[in-house]
Amino acid sequence: MQRLLFVVHGFPPDTWAGTEVYTLGLAQAFQRRGLEVHVLTRAPQSYPGEPDGSLRTGEFQGLRVHRLTRRTDGLAVEESYSSPWVERFFEHFLRELRPDLVHFQHLLHLSCDLPRITRTQGIPSVLTVN
Repeated sequence: MQRLLFVVHGFPPDTWAGTEVYTLGLAQAFQRRGLEVHVLTRAPQSYPGEPDGSLRTGEFQGLRVHRLTRRTDGLAVEESYSSPWVERFFEHFLRELRPDLVHFQHLLHLSCDLPRITRTQGIPSVLTVN
């Protein structure tokens, strides 16, 4: 079974904006077609007691969702699109999950270098610009 990873800056039920809802529908459609679908998203800062870098894995509407805690209060503008520690996390996460394809949706508060990391690891990726 092919494994597909969606990467998005927010995901329900934490956030319900356009990109998040679009990603949810798309991920569910691929899952209905028999793919193993995972979603990696930034967890909002409203999770008390979880330090940056914490990963919580669970399910939402039948999808496997991995929520990475990354607080955004006080971040400099550059830190909203570039984060060395998020990049190191993602390198390790890809080695563990071993997806066949990574579909990037939105990289705000993650890192714009994540597609480069998939290329370095030889994993095909696509980017939807919403």
